[in-house]
Amino acid sequence: MIAKKIKSSKRRTEKPIQNYLDFLNSMTQQTPNVVRKERIDKNFNKFGEAINTLLVYPDLLSDIMTPKDSTFSMFFSQRMVLRAMSRSRQSFFTFTRGFSKSFLAFYSRYVATMLTPRHKSFVTAGTKGQAASIAQEKIVDDLWVRFPLLQNEMQKMRVAGQLRNAFVRGTDYAEFRFAHGGSFDVVGGTIRGFRRNSGIFEEVIQLEELFINEQAIPLLNKPREDIRGNVNHLEPHASKIYITTAGYQGTFAYRKQIETLCYSVIDPTRYAIMGGSYKLPVQHGLLQEETIRELISSTSYDRDSFEREFMSI
Repeated sequence: MIAKKIKSSKRRTEKPIQNYLDFLNSMTQQTPNVVRKERIDKNFNKFGEAINTLLVYPDLLSDIMTPKDSTFSMFFSQRMVLRAMSRSRQSFFTFTRGFSKSFLAFYSRYVATMLTPRHKSFVTAGTKGQAASIAQEKIVDDLWVRFPLLQNEMQKMRVAGQLRNAFVRGTDYAEFRFAHGGSFDVVGGTIRGFRRNSGIFEEVIQLEELFINEQAIPLLNKPREDIRGNVNHLEPHASKIYITTAGYQGTFAYRKQIETLCYSVIDPTRYAIMGGSYKLPVQHGLLQEETIRELISSTSYDRDSFEREFMSI
């Protein structure tokens, strides 16, 4: 996954975040790992400003959470993609293997669900089993390893007096429950009547048009309400994140990409479309240039296949 050696002293943080860090460091807590009601009441506006900032700059939260002994840091292009995912009502991303598009999508929904009370997000893939495996791989085996603090936001369950994992996982399902009532889960099969606030369409080129249009997207019909039943119109409701490698013209994924492109021209603040070739992962050391040369010079070289997998065409 994405990693880059940097010196912690050179890591730059936006001013609002630095103010928040100074505020946290200046406070003393009587109970470790607990934010007390009195502390929240006294600094309510500062907490609100920090949360609002991190919702639109989730990459900065990753800088804050990264352990001191870790060399992990997102690249500039990945930060731009992550911010677009977090701010858009609908976004479409076509990138080659190695760019970590799935990691960024899962991280964006995890942070959005974590910082937004009772927010419910989902992921869907070619099959429920595939989506469940991806969910565990990206969250349990990746996000929680890189950012151990994220586990603290999960609602752990007690079964027969024993504390169990903060998620439910089966062969074809997975659900992660947050302490504030929100959740992130896998959807597929019969899902009519359920409601979600945002979703990831993993490898949309493999998904069926009928399922997406008639079952998955209708999950997002109702906007999220706050504790008083009000709707925040500044919040990107029904956020849809489409991620994929390149496919063929005339397919549902292609039409959805063109649709998102048109929306982004009309309203660039709410819609986004981005893509990239093998040059990005090669530039950042995630893919060897020699590998590309070998593929191109191979006797079994298929230009169409190469353009789809490595050129995003």
